Amino acid sequence: MNVTIFAATAPEDFHTYAGLIREYVDWLRQRLAQDKWFMEKVMSHQALDKELEDVAGKYGPPKGQTFLVRSGSEIVGGIAYNKMAEGICEMKRLYVRPALHGKGLGRKLCNTLIQAASEEGYGLMRLDTARHLTEAIGMYESLGFRRCPPYRDYPAELLPYLVFMDKALAPA
Repeated sequence: MNVTIFAATAPEDFHTYAGLIREYVDWLRQRLAQDKWFMEKVMSHQALDKELEDVAGKYGPPKGQTFLVRSGSEIVGGIAYNKMAEGICEMKRLYVRPALHGKGLGRKLCNTLIQAASEEGYGLMRLDTARHLTEAIGMYESLGFRRCPPYRDYPAELLPYLVFMDKALAPA
């Protein structure tokens, strides 16, 4: 499979990533349909609508970085990080279209993101995910992420459904 991973820089790149985030949320709603209340509460808590109004501001320099993956002429996935505190960033919104699951694109995106964050001087990367996303959790663990206590303030009713992870990054 011939794919290219590139950093989002142009407004249309961030517009495309916003569209991928919408696809991701729709996919999550289908995947976690048995816990519909959970998805709605999480997306509301995370202020997804506000996030989508300014994806470049949230996930572009200097606050973060976004990477997209192209297969042929089509953008088929993306990932981002944003700065949480000095030396700490958070991986956000990894998504690869379902037709391409199992081809290693999520892992390639993660590795690209981890390398970029390390090169930018981050020493710790965090993430949170739904506990039902066992494939993603397994991939994160294989990349060296470990489970950690919650680092974000979520309503208590959501915490049993979330997994928090972090990974020390090697200095560039």
